[in-house]
Amino acid sequence: MADQSTMPSIMESKPMHPLHQIAKPTHKLLLKQWLKEEELILGRIIPKETQIDSARKEITMLYIFWRGIKRTESSWLSALRN
Repeated sequence: MADQSTMPSIMESKPMHPLHQIAKPTHKLLLKQWLKEEELILGRIIPKETQIDSARKEITMLYIFWRGIKRTESSWLSALRN
């Protein structure tokens, strides 16, 4: 289990987004809403990207395995013909 002193607290403030510098006070609420939506979207995208990466790795491993079998099979057949 992770040490709680190294885990970031949800109560800690996040660094200011660059758009905060140019936002008018009337637009602060819209900016906060946009940042929250961005955070939610990233929360959905990251697991999907992880799934895609693991599928790519699995496909690569299957391809390497299949090529190894084909090479072994062809060398075995050529040895039988001689």
